[in-house]
Amino acid sequence: MTEAARRLRRRAYADVEHDGDRFVARLPDGPAMRLVGSAGVIWDCFVDGATADEVTAEVAGAVGLAPDAIAADVTHFLDDLVRTGLLEVT
Repeated sequence: MTEAARRLRRRAYADVEHDGDRFVARLPDGPAMRLVGSAGVIWDCFVDGATADEVTAEVAGAVGLAPDAIAADVTHFLDDLVRTGLLEVT
């Protein structure tokens, strides 16, 4: 299975806004991640069972950019979410 074809899903998490900042954290022990800029858009466009390519297409549509222009950034952020335990590969 290629990296782009991996199916991802969210693990148990909390999504909190505090003093104008948005955070997501894996439950019950974290870590918390602050969603800055496009990170919030990527998180919001994510649907359980999606691949990186599918998330990239959703984000591209939401922000009006070509998928090729943002694919590397979206994949990098999704990889960060897997490393922090917020997403898992299914």
